[in-house]
Order: sequence, then structure tokens, then C-alpha cells
Amino acid sequence: CAVTVNAQPYHVLDFEPGNLSGWTVTSGTAFSNAGVCTDTNWGWGGPFSFQGSYHFWGYKSVGDAATGEMRSQNFIIDGDGQITFLIGGGYNINNLYIALCNSSGTELIKQTGVNEEGYSTRVMDASAYIGNTCYIKIVDNNAGGFGHINVDNIRIPVSSSGGSLMALNSGKQIFTHFSENKNVVPEAIIYPNPIEDRFYLDLSALIEDDELQVNITDLNGKLVSKTSVKGGVKVEYSSKELQ
Repeated sequence: CAVTVNAQPYHVLDFEPGNLSGWTVTSGTAFSNAGVCTDTNWGWGGPFSFQGSYHFWGYKSVGDAATGEMRSQNFIIDGDGQITFLIGGGYNINNLYIALCNSSGTELIKQTGVNEEGYSTRVMDASAYIGNTCYIKIVDNNAGGFGHINVDNIRIPVSSSGGSLMALNSGKQIFTHFSENKNVVPEAIIYPNPIEDRFYLDLSALIEDDELQVNITDLNGKLVSKTSVKGGVKVEYSSKELQ
């Protein structure tokens, strides 16, 4: 049989390369590679609770006095339009914030911190802008107390570039995609391969909240199973039950 795995793809803006790769500094000195760090606490408290190995801590290298802006590359919003991200730092919606902008530069949605260094998860409801070309902008125009912003793991639902996994050859079959830092990231593993009486779909490398559709067909292309599962799990199947 053949197994096809389709997941909602995300454009992920993070700092896992250890620098500002994927970001463009458009003004000022508040945003630089020196702010990308692995610090787990801020010296007088913690933890940050960031994702992965790196995050951007606005206070790290320039304190509160520096100001500036940086932006991401353009992307087209798709899926359910729900953009999730981690934010920390000062509260100032007019001068210290993360914003979703359209291709003309108009700010569509923006959010700020809550005067806490540690991260909290936020959501931007960009469902009204599905299909639009946008970018993320991060602004620090606050030079006073708590005048910095911390950000990490911005996940934007985008349209699929196409891709599937078909378990037809010998050995383990691994489906991969390219991450923002161009490293190959495993998404799903099917084994044994060729499929025997019982086989497994290992999705443990995927984010637990990722929604996937698993289609299983016979060798003639007839659909024998269609299910929705979450990432972060291993699913067992019986080929006899699928016949």
C-alpha cells in the first residue's frame, strides 16, 4: 500500500541559526546578531522558556537605550490564518511591538509585551488576510525603562509547496522538509518498508499541535483509510484491517 502524509506547512521565523538569518534590520541598533543568544535566564530571574536553542533577547547586548526595527521576508498567509509566536519584554503598543504588515507596509495587527522578560505564547488572528502577501515587523522605539522586546518561534501558516510520503521501497522511508536555516528536518518515518502485517507511522519529530491528514491507498490507488492525527505521536496500523 501507499501512505501519504500531508501537514499544514508553516513559515517559521526563529533564531536557530544563531543569528538574524531571514531578518533584515531596517533601522537603528536595537536588532543585531549580538542579541541572539542561548541564555536561559536574565540574571535576576528566569527562565525565559524559549523554543529550541536560540532566541532574541532585546536587552542582551544594547540594554534599553537602543532603538530600531527589523522585518522578515514576504510570505503569503494560508491555512487558518492563526500566527503564533513567543514574546517578552516591555509593554508599549505604540513604540515596542511585533506587527503583521501587508506588502505596502501597512500595519494590520500588532501586539506588545507585558513588562515580563519571560516568554508567553500569543496568537495573531490573521484569518482576514488569508491569501495576502505580508511580512512580520518588530519595532523598538522605546528607549526608557523596559525598552526592549524579546521574540522567538513565529509560526505562520502558508500554502503547501506539495509533498508526500509513499512507503513502497525497501528500508525506512523518511519524509523531510527544509527548515529556515536550510537544514533538512525529518517529518515522518514509516517502517517496516515494504509494509508488513503491522506497520508504524512515526510523527514524533513534528510539533504536537500540527494537524496532519494521513491517506492510505492500495497499490491500485484505491483509498482504504483517511484519518486526521496530531504530530508528536507514533501510530500503529494493521494492513489486514485496511483491506
